[in-house]
Amino acid sequence: YERFGLECYLGGKLLVDGELYGTLCFGSTERRERTFSAAERTFIELLVEWVSYELERREREREHLRYEALLQTIDDGVYELDSEGTFTYVNPALADLAGYDVADLVGEHVSAVRDDDATDEALSALLAGEATERTVESTLQRRRGEPVPIEDSMTALASADGEVRGVVGVVRDVTEQKAHREMLSDLLASSRSLMQARDREEVADVVARAVKNVLGFELNVVRLYDRETDRLVPAG
Repeated sequence: YERFGLECYLGGKLLVDGELYGTLCFGSTERRERTFSAAERTFIELLVEWVSYELERREREREHLRYEALLQTIDDGVYELDSEGTFTYVNPALADLAGYDVADLVGEHVSAVRDDDATDEALSALLAGEATERTVESTLQRRRGEPVPIEDSMTALASADGEVRGVVGVVRDVTEQKAHREMLSDLLASSRSLMQARDREEVADVVARAVKNVLGFELNVVRLYDRETDRLVPAG
């Protein structure tokens, strides 16, 4: 008050999420003839609380908009379910993966695109409060076309009183990862067969099958060198 030449001042601290945001104050360069009454002080306290609340609300709205914008742009599918297993939020990535519009999925039960035991068990455990997080490998039933293999990281959503109010999940298409694992499995099986092969012809046959099954080449040939004819002869 000395810096600004104030003769009277009444104000309070504005707090947003517990952090000092600023002050709300009323001052005058003219001296008051009486002190501030209890009613005036109470009014200022209530006003400070109301302004702090509004600032927090607006900050949460901005955070929500930033969060919403982020979810709209990420490649992974994101969704939210209520306590009944109904979609309350679906981002465009998940809708595209399932072959639906966002509006078509919101309000639908999760079983519309996920109808498997692994998902049912994980969802039941989360909604019952038996777990807080679950990761499952499942398939996403597309509106048209073949199901898509996915990995779903699910987390229970709790209200302020600790009661589970729903589930949020992040879905990732693992088609390439699954294909890679299957290729490694086929390579391992082929390696075992090669070690058990009894002659060159059997080795050639194993290699030809491995090229077909692992690399996907339907037409392939393995040639072995024939010393008598000095030629490469098809053997598998």
